Amino acid sequence: MIGRRGFVDTFNLGRRPLERKRRNGDHVRSRRKFEVATSTVETVFSTASSETLSDSPRFPRERWNTLPSLSPDGRKHSLDPHEYQHAKRQLRYAVIEHYRGLEVLNNYRVVNLTGFRKALTKYEKITKISVMDAYVKEKVEPSAFGSGTMVSVMLKEVETLFARQFEHGDTKKAMNRLRVGSSSKTHHSSIFRSGLWLGLAFPAIAGASYLCFQEHTRGSLPSWNILVYIYSVFVIPVFLALLIGINVLVWAETKISYVFILRLDLRSRLDHREYFELPSFLLCTLAYAFWFSLAQIGPSMLWPLIWLALALVVMFNPLRSFMWGPTRRWIIKTIAKLGASGVWEAEFADIWLGDQFCSLAYSLSNLYFVGCFYTQFSISLLSSAYAPHAQEAWLRCGSAQNWGWYYVLGMLPFMIRCVQSLRRYWDSRLPSQLINAGKYAMGMISYFFYCYWRYRMSPRTGNSYILWCFTASANAIYGCVWDFTMDWGMCKPRARYPLLRPELVYKSQIPVRSLVSISSMPLTMF
Repeated sequence: MIGRRGFVDTFNLGRRPLERKRRNGDHVRSRRKFEVATSTVETVFSTASSETLSDSPRFPRERWNTLPSLSPDGRKHSLDPHEYQHAKRQLRYAVIEHYRGLEVLNNYRVVNLTGFRKALTKYEKITKISVMDAYVKEKVEPSAFGSGTMVSVMLKEVETLFARQFEHGDTKKAMNRLRVGSSSKTHHSSIFRSGLWLGLAFPAIAGASYLCFQEHTRGSLPSWNILVYIYSVFVIPVFLALLIGINVLVWAETKISYVFILRLDLRSRLDHREYFELPSFLLCTLAYAFWFSLAQIGPSMLWPLIWLALALVVMFNPLRSFMWGPTRRWIIKTIAKLGASGVWEAEFADIWLGDQFCSLAYSLSNLYFVGCFYTQFSISLLSSAYAPHAQEAWLRCGSAQNWGWYYVLGMLPFMIRCVQSLRRYWDSRLPSQLINAGKYAMGMISYFFYCYWRYRMSPRTGNSYILWCFTASANAIYGCVWDFTMDWGMCKPRARYPLLRPELVYKSQIPVRSLVSISSMPLTMF
């Protein structure tokens, strides 16, 4: 079990021989997989060596594509030099990624050992009892991460293999290529640009907010309420991206290895100070687009489309050197993976991102309105600020007759999390995953009756309204109980402190934690 700082919990390790035996069996299987991969690389290079593809009078370059050969399994194939070089590059990348994964595993082992030694040193200092040697020998050393011999041997074998097959035996060059550089770089420019974007955004936000409450704005721009509605759809994802940056900042300050947890690429991992540049830039451009729309600088209805096109260009730009391409690629790949939830095993990054998308139900559901508004009435709306058909577009696209589209788009995050929970139940057979799936299924049911009530346009005393209130209350109670008992580990019946966890790290802040627990209940429900 991983603790708060990424340390492994060895409580009762001595009482779990079966679990320790199972972990040792996992190590044996990992070692066998490593040996199979190593033998595969060596077999490929021994079968298709550079001498075979040499340009000689006996085998001229023109006959390479038709030259027959036998693979290790006995099948014939042609020795195409282009295919050979492509396969060699793919093997090179695979060996490098494997080596860096081993490095991360070894660093994780060292961090845990260091954490235990520091904790035991502090314990000895406070209690004046010497327990480090006995505890390390009895609890830590028999654990799975206690010995790094196997990982060290695997690292050495990969280094030898890479130097022999890819660097012509040059060990120094191979080590420079394999190892991730430990040199740290400064982030002064990233901090400056993030602060610049945020500083420039505040005047535009203040100016647009002032114009929203002016009578002459509403008189000269009849579609001002539509603009506010459209920009509210866009601002929520941008604001959420800023909050995610704060979350990553807290992880970095508390020494939580989010790179390891989210499985980011070690070569292109993004520092949290660099991450803030992207949401800060999007917020700044969105604020000025909003201000230009209300100030009627150019066609007012055109500025939301300009910002949306800019955001799409920034996110989907294929250039890796522009706007942190590897990180954007990871975000897009993870989001796309959410669409196939249930096909693959749900990892932490998928679950974490799915929970973030549950906060975007409003923006996702109203994407239909934005698309409908600009596709049906784009010519008249982009020509003038007075847009005679703007209110007609507002009524038609926002009509309750389109409630099906709003519901399908809004319930997608809940359906994804429900499918992920069902997949986790299939993999682990834990009943708690079924309960978690029921929480998100209840959210879909509650949102369905809300959209149905809007469609029926019944008063607040009708049957559809009562049904929605009942399902919404059940959903709020369901989610609150799950968050407090499972996600936060609170409200335990035998806990020493009421409403708190059985085990507390910061015992000096018990009154503050109790106040936060009580005050967060209505916020969690509503």
